[in-house]
Amino acid sequence: MSTDSEKTDPWQSKTAVLTGASSLFALSLGLLVLVLQRGSNAGSNVLWALACTGLGGLVGFLFGIPRGSRGDNGKSSGQERAGVEGTTNPSSAASPTSLERVSDWLTTVFLGLTLTQLQEIPSKVVRAASYIAGGAGASDADRTVAAALIVYFSTVGFLGGYLLTRLFLGPALTQADQITEALRDELEKAAKGVDSSQPKGLPPTQKQMVIAQKIGAMSLKTDRAAIHDQVIAVAREYERTRSAMPPSDERTRRMETVVAKMRALAYAAQDLLPELKSSDLPGDRLACIAFLQVKPRVDYVPWLAERLPVEKPFVSYHAAVALRAAALHLEDAELPAVMSALERGRELLQGKPADTDRDKTLVAALKELSDREKKRSQAA
Repeated sequence: MSTDSEKTDPWQSKTAVLTGASSLFALSLGLLVLVLQRGSNAGSNVLWALACTGLGGLVGFLFGIPRGSRGDNGKSSGQERAGVEGTTNPSSAASPTSLERVSDWLTTVFLGLTLTQLQEIPSKVVRAASYIAGGAGASDADRTVAAALIVYFSTVGFLGGYLLTRLFLGPALTQADQITEALRDELEKAAKGVDSSQPKGLPPTQKQMVIAQKIGAMSLKTDRAAIHDQVIAVAREYERTRSAMPPSDERTRRMETVVAKMRALAYAAQDLLPELKSSDLPGDRLACIAFLQVKPRVDYVPWLAERLPVEKPFVSYHAAVALRAAALHLEDAELPAVMSALERGRELLQGKPADTDRDKTLVAALKELSDREKKRSQAA
C-alpha cells in the first residue's frame, strides 16, 4: 500500500537529517564558545547549558506535536463508516490522543503564564543568570555570560525539539492514520461481503481469507494497540446487537456481519487468542472462535468442543464451524485430536434444543474427516 507520506519520505528524511545536524552544530558551537570563554570554570556552565537545551527541547516537543492529526477527515470518516445497518463502530470516531491532550493543556498553561508574566520575564532571566553565575558576588561579565547561556541554549533546544517533532512525529501519525483508515475500509468490505444465501455451517470463504491476509499484512505497519482496539470494538458490537434486537433473522444477519469483521482480523490479532479465550464476555470469546475459523489451531480444538453446550446458540454454532474448519485445514497428524473433539461435541449436544445447525455442522465435519482419511489411504 502506497501512501502520500511514503512518497515524501526521501524529502522528509533529508530535511530531518539537515535539521538535526543544524541543531547539533548550533549546540556544539555554543558549548565550544562557552568552554573557550570560561576555561577551567566551564564545567557547571556546560551543565546549565545542557539543562536549558533539554528544557527548551521539551517545550519545543510539546508545541510541535501535530494537533488534530485525525482532523476533519477523521471526523467525517467516523460518520461515514458507521457500522453495518446503523450500528456505529466506536473505534472509527475521531478523538485526540492522550499525548495531544497533555500537549494542549501544557501549551495552554505555558502560553497563559508567559503572557500574564510578560513584563516580569526580563527580571526573572536576570535573577536566573545571577544564580547561575554564582550569586550576588558574581561579576557583571559572569552574569552576562549566564544570561546569554539561558537565552541561546533554550532557543536552540526549542527550535530543535519543535522542528524535529514536526518532521518525524507528524508524518508518522499521518501514516498510522492512513493505515488505520485502510484497515477500517477492509473491515467494512468484509461485512458487506456476507452472503445470506450461502449454505450454513461453512468455514470462511476464499474472499474472507484474502481480506484477513491483507489486514494481517497491514497490521505490521500499525500500532498493536490499534489492532486490539479494533477487536474489542467489534466484540462489543456483537454484544450490543444481540441485546438491542429481539431474536429474528435480521438479528442473526447482523451478527453474521460482525463475525465477518472478526474473521477479517484473524491474522492481525492472533496474539490476542489467550486473552479472548479466557474472557468473561461473550463477544470476546466469539472473536476467538472466529479467528480459529480462519486459522485453526489444534491446541484450541478441545476448548471449541467444550463451548458447544455452554455458549449461546449463535456462539455455539460458530464453535462448530471452527471445528469444521479444523477438520478441513489442520495437518494429517493433528486430525485424531479433531476427531475426538467432534465426537465429544456431539455427545455434549445430546438433549440440547435443535435451534441451530450445530449438529449438522459437526456431522459434515466428521464426513470431511472421513473423506480426508480415505484420500490419504489411497495415496499411501
